[in-house]
Amino acid sequence: MSQPSNSSFPLTLAQDGERVKLINVHGKLREKLASMSLGMGDVVEIVSNHGHGPILIMKQENRYILGGGMAHKIEVVISQS
Repeated sequence: MSQPSNSSFPLTLAQDGERVKLINVHGKLREKLASMSLGMGDVVEIVSNHGHGPILIMKQENRYILGGGMAHKIEVVISQS
């Protein structure tokens, strides 16, 4: 299910192939993401999301696996670019 382009939603709801922009993080996850070179405003592509468990995302040529709990704490919007 594709999300409206102007409303934020948890990364766990993003679909394979969608490009989303990271806009907010709940909890102390921001430092962990920064250590992975992921920051607010970054655009990532969803490579694989089965709706439960880990999510595989890609930023430029780098791929990252995020656990479902971690991904649920990351708010995103659909990227227009």
